[in-house]
Amino acid sequence: MRCSLRLTLVATAACLVLAGCDSAPQPLVHSAPSRELTCPAGRQLAEHITNSLWQWDGAGGEKITFNANRLVENEGWTARKLVTRWQVIDRRTVLFEIESGRSRDSYAVLTFNEDMSSFDGFNFHGQTRIKPSLRLD
Repeated sequence: MRCSLRLTLVATAACLVLAGCDSAPQPLVHSAPSRELTCPAGRQLAEHITNSLWQWDGAGGEKITFNANRLVENEGWTARKLVTRWQVIDRRTVLFEIESGRSRDSYAVLTFNEDMSSFDGFNFHGQTRIKPSLRLD
């Protein structure tokens, strides 16, 4: 039940991203009892990406790190004072949530390929796709 509830809450956030909503009712992801991964299906993905370096939005773009504390590290985002968390929501999907630094366009949805060597998805604005992005380490 706990896994199902969390997936429903996060899926709602993902739908808001896909619909291009500027903001979501708060709290959304925070309604889950913990930010830690609770769904067994996503454990392998979480282990694979924790403390890893990736392209962001394709080659030539910025780089991101999925830190073990569930924060996303990106030089450009840090410079703009954006605090972004990552959360695995199923076996191949990660949700990014901007916790502070702006009040709109707060969610991005990443979908990893089957061998977890790259991801694409929907960017924070919800109307643009994230270009295929590869692991760099």
